[in-house]
This record gives sequence, C-alpha cells and structure tokens, in this order.
Amino acid sequence: QRNDERAAYNTLTFVTQKWPDFAPALIAYGNFAYNSSRRVMDDPLTKSLRDAGVVSTDMKRFDSLPRVSVSDALLRMKESIARTHNDSLYVAALELEDKIDDSSDERTRLGRLYRVLERNALDTDLYPAEIAQYATHSLLRLDRRNEARDLFKKYLIARYKFGVERDFEEDLVLNLNKMPVWEVEYSAYFAAAQKNTDLTKRLYEYAVYETGFSEAHGQSEISPAAATESAVNLAMVYSSTGFKDKALELYGRAQSRASDNYLKSEIMYQLACVYDSKREEAAAVKSLEYSLYLNPANGKARLLLQKYKN
Repeated sequence: QRNDERAAYNTLTFVTQKWPDFAPALIAYGNFAYNSSRRVMDDPLTKSLRDAGVVSTDMKRFDSLPRVSVSDALLRMKESIARTHNDSLYVAALELEDKIDDSSDERTRLGRLYRVLERNALDTDLYPAEIAQYATHSLLRLDRRNEARDLFKKYLIARYKFGVERDFEEDLVLNLNKMPVWEVEYSAYFAAAQKNTDLTKRLYEYAVYETGFSEAHGQSEISPAAATESAVNLAMVYSSTGFKDKALELYGRAQSRASDNYLKSEIMYQLACVYDSKREEAAAVKSLEYSLYLNPANGKARLLLQKYKN
C-alpha cells in the first residue's frame, strides 16, 4: 500500500520460502511477479539515453527495482497445489496464466476453460465454489453471457437443489443465507440482465446490506463482504424505480468506499444523473466536474456537463 516494492519483495520472498504452502502469500507473490514483469521505462527520452550509453539517476533507480519472474511464481504455486489441492490457489494460478497469455484466440481459451471444468467436476454441473466462480467470470469476459448464466444456474441447482419443490427464483430468495456473497451478486447480475427488477433489487439488497456486520446497522452501511460495484448497481436500481434519495445516499457511500479512480468517476457521473433528474443543477455540475477530475476520459460526464455549459 505504501509502494515500497523492495520491502514487499523481501517480505514475500521470506514468507514463501519459510511457508511454501501459505496460499495468500503465494497469490500475492504471483501478483507481484505479474506487476513487476510489466514495469517498463520506454519513453523516447529514456530510449535515446540508453542508446547513447547514458544512465540517469531515475533509470538506475528503475533498473534496481526488484523483479520476480512469472514462471517462478507459477512454479511455486503449482508445487503447492500438488501438495495441498488448494482450490483458491489453483484458481489464482489459472488467472495468472490467463493474464500472461495474450496470444490465444477465443476458441482456445474456451476449450481450456471447459477442460478445467471437466477435470474439477464433483458431480453433474457441480464444482468447487472457486472453480464455479472462475468459470462464470471467464465466460462473461469472453462475452458469452448466456453460457455463463446457464452454467451458473445449473451449478446453483446442483449445489442447493433449487427449483425441485418450488420455482428456482423462489428457492433462491428463501435460501440466501446459505449462499456466499459472490453467488448472490452473480444471481443479481443475471436477474438484471433478464430485466427482473424486483428480484434484482432483493438480491442486491441482501448482498449490500444483509451480509457481514451491515445487518446490525439497520441497512445504513455497505457490507464489507459486498463488492462496491454491487452497491453501485443497487443505487442504479433505486434510481430507475423512483427512489432517488436512496440512490443518492448509496452512491455517496459507494464513492467514498471505491479506491479506483475510474470507478469513482463513474459513480460521480451516475450521481450527477440523479441530480439532473431532480433538477438540482448546481449539485449535478459539481459531481460532473469531480467525475472528470478523476477521469478526464469519461465521455459521458463531459457530454452531460456540456449540456449545462451551453
């Protein structure tokens, strides 16, 4: 968090060597390896200096930064997986391989994904939770939403026996307390894709307000277990169904929670849209200006702001 890469490297190296099967450290080691392998200092000035045999102080500092090869990280992860059969670590290794493989076409990636599912099936349509989450997310990244929805729904039916005595959606709502947050969030996402507003709202409310400590706060805090994007999606549902003030409050909480400027900018744009619909021009303009400060490339915010400037 302090961008002290040398201390991070030293600590990760020590931990992974002393406890070679500690999955969180191995996953962090893999992330460090990926990020360090992508570090480049290839601006035209640096290139011209290097070609001339000149090394500046900044270049020396950059060249001295610690680096870890991705192949080393993957080897450590796979050796531990062979010993421990840790599903979280297995998925982390798969995701790291996906990141570094930018040459495979969609068909190759899809084939590799289904081989992973075949190797890890516990029963028909049933997989370890980490594998099911990885597969669903991978299919969505490949823009195969229908396949992702079918795989995820069959997984839920196989795991919880939903839809046997009641409708699938009814069983889903009645058994939310059995499900981890990620399953609820994916269920809400697919309900939204099918334009089932009532179900979407109920599922996102559960994920955002009724998990973790949030329930004890009377639906006033976002659960630490919920993704910030889920809070944003719920605020969009509130806004589209007429609950503007609830949307504004939730957008505000989500914005203060988000750490990524791109997401913060999008939240501020959505906030401005609600203010715009309420004819609160000053608040809308302020939100749009902050959105563009966070992400100058936010075209939607710039277009809406232009409406006020004209």
